Amino acid sequence: MPIDLRTLIIAARDTVQQPRAGARAVIDMGLPARIGWLALGLMAVVSAALAALMYAAFPIPPEDAAPQILMMEQILANPLQLALVQAIILAIGAVLIWRIGMMFGGAGRLADAVALLAWLEFILLLLQLVQTITMGISPPMSQAIGVFGFVIFLWLLSNFTAELHGFASVFSTFLGIIGAVIVLSFAAAVVVALMIGGRVQ
Repeated sequence: MPIDLRTLIIAARDTVQQPRAGARAVIDMGLPARIGWLALGLMAVVSAALAALMYAAFPIPPEDAAPQILMMEQILANPLQLALVQAIILAIGAVLIWRIGMMFGGAGRLADAVALLAWLEFILLLLQLVQTITMGISPPMSQAIGVFGFVIFLWLLSNFTAELHGFASVFSTFLGIIGAVIVLSFAAAVVVALMIGGRVQ
């Protein structure tokens, strides 16, 4: 069956409705690790480009310029740097999904974890595109889509991880995901701080 953008969008919709079935479809493809890493890198680049475009169209107001906001503003102003940060975060995330799952008796492959995270990022990218479009129409709606996107992220990630490792309970997997997200958030903060620090020097 030919794979085009319309097919991918339909598959993304179906995955949101039936996350474990969508994850199983990706796993059953048996993609080589290099293809998964390539897809993950591509998603990081496209997502960074869209985020930079959104920032250029809707810059952060000066009154909202808190230190954390200023740090993100410096990253958003450099799409290449943003793509690198996202690629590093996604790579760490894929390894954490695989490794932590293995620690709790999972049986997933790293190559499948990478492919699943790339697919998850594609679905989030569609939401990011909708959020960017609605920003100019209704900022509150755009913010609501952002919150919805985070909920979808946790929901899909929990189901994907459970299917990857053969876990029966999605809720237990969700609790493990929360711990992994905390670790990943800390890693992301360190990466961003190091990159910003390097630019300042």
